[in-house]
Amino acid sequence: MIKFIGTSHISPASINEVETTVLSYSPDIICLELDYGRFLVLTNQVKRKKYSFQNTTSFLLSLIGAYIEKKLARVVGTSPGDEMKKAIDLAKKNNIKLQLIDQDINITLKRLTSISKKEKFRILKDIIKGFFISLVPKKFLTKKFIKKNSIAFNPADVPEEKIIHVILNQVKKSYPEIYNALIEERNKVMANNIKQLINNNPDKKILVIIGAGHVSGIKALLKGD
Repeated sequence: MIKFIGTSHISPASINEVETTVLSYSPDIICLELDYGRFLVLTNQVKRKKYSFQNTTSFLLSLIGAYIEKKLARVVGTSPGDEMKKAIDLAKKNNIKLQLIDQDINITLKRLTSISKKEKFRILKDIIKGFFISLVPKKFLTKKFIKKNSIAFNPADVPEEKIIHVILNQVKKSYPEIYNALIEERNKVMANNIKQLINNNPDKKILVIIGAGHVSGIKALLKGD
């Protein structure tokens, strides 16, 4: 038996859902969207590693992503990854086995480093465009422009599935290589790890805690097998 929780890594609602589900579902195994290196950092067993970026684009992507995540987390009063920490704490207290199912972060960073020059240029162009647009007061922007270029959601909650679908489609359309590195490739790795876990533990209750953007893709891969 397997159950999924799709989380937002900065959402208080996700922390509550993790706690409620672990206590009610009583899993034998909890799978987390972490690799071993990030697990050690999250549990304060090692200091955060300074990764070596081989080009400006991968560095900017990491820097911007981390900045946005931390800024939104401060708005809702959490820290990135708090729902994973909650799952780890509950697993220890209730003697539940933990399984780390994500791809090694170094492999993901390597994939980002190898994206084409065309896509790198598109990213940098969009970053610069977004920066200058953010400086323009909203009263000077048309309603049509705002509607087309923004997606409304509450950072304190996990985005609805339809919003996640829209966002993922936009990323896949605009940055297919990044989408493949951050979503598709990791989905395959996590699905394979989950499948192996199910095969080795046919009578165990498994709880999978992953980012909401990975849930539909991983479920589809598991059903496909």
